[in-house]
Amino acid sequence: MLIQEMLLAHPREGSPAAEALLTLVEAAHDCSQACTACADACTAEEAVADLRGCI
Repeated sequence: MLIQEMLLAHPREGSPAAEALLTLVEAAHDCSQACTACADACTAEEAVADLRGCI
């Protein structure tokens, strides 16, 4: 289920904070995806031990 669908299914549909919450959750998800991709790329480096702090 998409986040927007979950918010729309809430009994208090149309809350003024719903759009802000949707924006926040989507931004957090995008950040998580970017961090995972970066960590994955770091583990492919030859000097992976030097990148432990970054990962």
